[in-house]
Amino acid sequence: MSAAGHAADPTGFEVVVLGSAVYMGRWRSDARALLNRLQRQNGGHPVWLFSSGPGADDTPDPGSKWMHPTKVRKAAERLGARDQTVFGGRVPPEPGNFMERAMLRDTPEAKRDARDFEAIAAWARGIAEELRREDATT
Repeated sequence: MSAAGHAADPTGFEVVVLGSAVYMGRWRSDARALLNRLQRQNGGHPVWLFSSGPGADDTPDPGSKWMHPTKVRKAAERLGARDQTVFGGRVPPEPGNFMERAMLRDTPEAKRDARDFEAIAAWARGIAEELRREDATT
């Protein structure tokens, strides 16, 4: 596992689980760059994608581009991603820029952390189980 900005050439990967925080309907630039490289170089390896954003579990339309960016949905289709999901995120408690300060100011304290670590762990276990089943049959 590594940060997207420091990831190696994706042709060397056996499996890809890639995700990013979503801000203003877009993944972070380093994750977008890795996703683009992956689309050019993926050798048919299994791919899972996830997005994380504050209030993801409160979004009235889970298909919204704010949580499922259009470019990521299209990349998932092109890559044949096995799953693309959204997890709740959190508002940075120590904002580093204008956008983060606005999010902190405009988000009620009770909704600033929507992470569900049990759901994240269950999703990861599901990936591991799927890979174990495939490994057992090959």
